Amino acid sequence: MPMYRTSRTALAIFTPIMLFLIMVNTVSATMFEAGEKLNISPLHTIDDDLIAWVSHLKVDGTITGDLIAGGYNVDANGSIGGSASLFAYQLKYAGRCDGSLRVMANFADITGQVGRSLLLLSTQPRISPNAVIEGPADVYGDVIQIEGTMRGPVTVGGNEITITGTMEDDVVIKGEHIDIYPPAVIIGTLTYTAKEEGDLVIHPGATVTGEVVFDPIAPKEQQKEPIVDFASVVLAVSKLLAAFLFGIILLWLFRKYAESTFNQLRSRFTIATASGFVTIIVVLVSVLILLVAMGFSLVGLIMIEGDMAAVGAILLIFSLVLVPVSSFAAVSGGLLFYTGKVMFAFLLGYLIIRLIKKQPAVLSKTQLLTGLVILTLLMAVPYLGTVVYLLASIIGLGGIVLGVRHCYIPQGNNSQ
Repeated sequence: MPMYRTSRTALAIFTPIMLFLIMVNTVSATMFEAGEKLNISPLHTIDDDLIAWVSHLKVDGTITGDLIAGGYNVDANGSIGGSASLFAYQLKYAGRCDGSLRVMANFADITGQVGRSLLLLSTQPRISPNAVIEGPADVYGDVIQIEGTMRGPVTVGGNEITITGTMEDDVVIKGEHIDIYPPAVIIGTLTYTAKEEGDLVIHPGATVTGEVVFDPIAPKEQQKEPIVDFASVVLAVSKLLAAFLFGIILLWLFRKYAESTFNQLRSRFTIATASGFVTIIVVLVSVLILLVAMGFSLVGLIMIEGDMAAVGAILLIFSLVLVPVSSFAAVSGGLLFYTGKVMFAFLLGYLIIRLIKKQPAVLSKTQLLTGLVILTLLMAVPYLGTVVYLLASIIGLGGIVLGVRHCYIPQGNNSQ
């Protein structure tokens, strides 16, 4: 059954990403962690902000500042003095956050306390009975369960929505099937938008003290609503995190070449662009040669047993020479093409941060994160996104070619 989507869902989806862009200005004063696993024990206290990009994160201790974390599996059970922005495939939140909690995950289970607002985006979000949200809450997803206590106004958008918790303010719901079961209590006005008035069912024993208002969907309005695919958003964020970790590994293994590439992009941008287009043509030719060589190999195997055995042998020998060379060129070109996007992100982040800070550090994680977030947002735009991706990768590829060449040119012969 398709997810029910609204224009506000689009805003909710991109809000966490925009928050990343806003927050990167404070990264220089934070603790940064990246890797496979990170466990913060109950006895551990971080007297600062924490940014973590790990596959598995478990927070049982105390973070006095903000928490920004992304990974496959995130368990946040400790205390957060500031706000938290969490991105994961599977997320469990059972701690306490004095500020706002922003979550984007495929599966999300909220059982803790939130001192301010909640923004929750998930295919299957669940606010468990022990959860307490003190401020406004916005919950968007597919199959939604709300069992906890919501003290502020609540906005819910999804497909199948089940409410058994307590809501102490006005509630706005937009969905296809809405069920309110006991012991649910809604103290305030309940406004719901659905195809039919009967799509909302208040079961015996559930309490709604305020007015219940039905706001039907007009057919024309339904057609104009933008379609936002949650899976594509999760994929985009996953790609962002993968590129970020790739960039960190790149700096660790090849910092000399990365610095040279960055300098070439910054000082010889036009030449880097031209070099990128020439290189991508070479890569495409290598792919074509690889396909032709594989065809020669197939034809050679067929002819080797017939009257044209000599020709078949020649074709096989020819393909045996071309296949390894063209394969290496094609695979290397594809890897460098992807690396080009990461290097371009470094340059883009540097230019953005330089507007705020006169002399930013070169090749910092802040630059990479800023550049990747901007590229991700641009690439989400239809048609324009494809152009942005190709240009960023090609220009970065050209910078890599110039940067590697620059590293091997003797200093006496190098004017750059």
